[in-house]
Amino acid sequence: MHKMKRAMLISKSELLEGCPGSIVVAEIEVKNCTHWGWKKGVFLGMDTEQNLEGMPIEVVQFPVEQDVKSFEVLKLAVPISIVQDAVP
Repeated sequence: MHKMKRAMLISKSELLEGCPGSIVVAEIEVKNCTHWGWKKGVFLGMDTEQNLEGMPIEVVQFPVEQDVKSFEVLKLAVPISIVQDAVP
């Protein structure tokens, strides 16, 4: 249970549009919800309990390159790749 909710999405882009095979950028704010800073090599990714089969985007695993202190809010621009065979 201690691994749950390490990060919380604070804000996100409302609507993203793109064509199959393109990349769109999501502007997000995420909060470190732990009492410790994130270690080097941490990444933000999609919920592993979500069914990812048939999603119109590639699985997101975005590395966080900067130090993030406990309970700090971080602004990021996350590239999201739309799969080539996505139905518009």
